[in-house]
Amino acid sequence: MLFKTVGRPGDADFRVNVFAKGRAKWAGWAELVRDDLDWDAVKNTGRVVAEVDADILLTVEAEDRLTLDRFNRHVLGGLLGKRPYP
Repeated sequence: MLFKTVGRPGDADFRVNVFAKGRAKWAGWAELVRDDLDWDAVKNTGRVVAEVDADILLTVEAEDRLTLDRFNRHVLGGLLGKRPYP
């Protein structure tokens, strides 16, 4: 197990496995899967972007330009009523 949650739902902490002492001592794996983001995650990302209100916004691993444009217009400009990026 790479990590575990401790606490109640909504107030849980993540604890990293302390038994593995470096890469050579860990016989596990992590699997990344491709899945759609839920709407709450998209809205929360928009809230953070709007709150920071950076002059320049750098994105990493965005799906495509159309997706970024939709996020800019519909989430930042529409849902949150903030200034979309030009």
